[in-house]
Amino acid sequence: MLPARKSAPRPNPVKTYRSTVNAYLLASALVVTATLLGMLLEPLRPYRDALSNTLGLPPQLLWILVAPVSLSLLFALTVQLKKKLCAPAQSLSEQCALGAVAPDTAYGQLKELRIIRDFVCLTQERANNRADQISRMEEELHTARKTVERHLRKIEELEDLVHSYGRIRNELNYDLGLLRQENRNQVHRIAALERELANQQTHADVPYQAGH
Repeated sequence: MLPARKSAPRPNPVKTYRSTVNAYLLASALVVTATLLGMLLEPLRPYRDALSNTLGLPPQLLWILVAPVSLSLLFALTVQLKKKLCAPAQSLSEQCALGAVAPDTAYGQLKELRIIRDFVCLTQERANNRADQISRMEEELHTARKTVERHLRKIEELEDLVHSYGRIRNELNYDLGLLRQENRNQVHRIAALERELANQQTHADVPYQAGH
């Protein structure tokens, strides 16, 4: 035996501003019509007389009781209409003013408000995603800027080292030139001293040979 299939839940009728206002107008018209018919229809006179006798009022003054009841019903319908239409719209407006619209899954919300809320939530989500992307891009840009600054500092340090190396090399070449010149001068002095010493020895040997 096959298991019985569960019937799918019937979709809830979608309420709109127009349907809600129409329902309010219809209910108000029914209250007014019922009041007028109850007070004016001749076949209902026995019931009106019985109610007047029960309350101890003349039939002409029965309006004093019926009119407040009808007005109370109309006022209750107006309050309910305000609760259905104005309160959700005001709540959505306040959330939009604060910049934080939350999804509403409440039963019986109006179609127009649901569409507006969904659109605002989608726009808000896109804005948050774009803000996150901008934040990540700023962080990446900051990191890249720091990396470039480090590379520039290293390049400057290398340039300073190259400049210092060139300066030291020039100083060493200059000092080496001075040392070579000094060596040549010393060689010339030594050669001159050797010649002078040789001349002195030659002069000293000549008188010695003449004496013998």
